[in-house]
Amino acid sequence: MSTEDTLIYDAILAHVPLTDVIGTGPLVRSYPDFLALEIPLPGIVVEKPETQYINTIHDGTPVGSFISVTITSLAKTRNDAEALADLVQDAVTVPSTGFRVSTREQDFFPDTETYATVSTFLN
Repeated sequence: MSTEDTLIYDAILAHVPLTDVIGTGPLVRSYPDFLALEIPLPGIVVEKPETQYINTIHDGTPVGSFISVTITSLAKTRNDAEALADLVQDAVTVPSTGFRVSTREQDFFPDTETYATVSTFLN
């Protein structure tokens, strides 16, 4: 797990209003990259889709990076997915992570009757 992943997961697990909804310890409903269909909702999926490196002009050595993290909040109703996304945003946009919200959109998966709110965070 990268440093950014650790920062995000630590922030999620430290935010009590969020863990009251998604659980803690071995019962936490926070998943990397995908959510299995048999997992009870609500839950969140954390993905790190992009790391953009900042390179020097002299020899191309990376000296920094911009990282995006996408967190999908899933629930059985749109209101619950939105409320869960609000809790995720409160957890992730604390100063210690260095992330800020970039985009937020809604989705619906008719095959599982699941609502999703997808939030993208940038550092």
